[in-house]
Amino acid sequence: MVPPTVLDVRMKGIIFNLLEQFIADRFGEDTYEAIVAACSLQTVDPYAMVGPGSYPDSDFMALLDQAARTTGMGVPPLLQAMGRHSLPLLAARYPHFFTGHSHPRNFLKTTSLVHQVEVKKLYRDAEVPRFTIEELPDRMLVTYHSSRRLCHFVAGLLAGLSDYYQVPMTVKQVACILEGGGTCTFEVSFPG
Repeated sequence: MVPPTVLDVRMKGIIFNLLEQFIADRFGEDTYEAIVAACSLQTVDPYAMVGPGSYPDSDFMALLDQAARTTGMGVPPLLQAMGRHSLPLLAARYPHFFTGHSHPRNFLKTTSLVHQVEVKKLYRDAEVPRFTIEELPDRMLVTYHSSRRLCHFVAGLLAGLSDYYQVPMTVKQVACILEGGGTCTFEVSFPG
């Protein structure tokens, strides 16, 4: 079950697009359409969930819960797989965030800036997650702050960075708000 969120909070359409693309690519468009049909959504036309529009968090959570039931994956693994699948889609859609970096470490150093400044330029009313990056000699600590608590999606995005930059990475979640932690923190290291 997806953790509850404040029902009047709204997400940008891109997360809906990423979920749709993941389900369609992995399970087929008919499966995605069946998932939408099985949900009671506040949005009148869920297929209009594109680009700069804002949609209720509750719609995304309903789609996510139904997708987990329909695919049999469970919410955490589904979010992780969706995150990994989404990274190259995001890189293609927003190449200026990814170019200029040849290693995930360099990209991660800019993650706070990208989310807190650049995404706000694109979507002024976005409630963006915050990332705190701590660079240590042998690893990085990536802390994710968001009322949406989609840390499993973030774990998938981190795995996708390894694929995208073709650099081996080890990602270990060392704290999780879903398990009573104050934050969601990932320990990222680059073996070799």
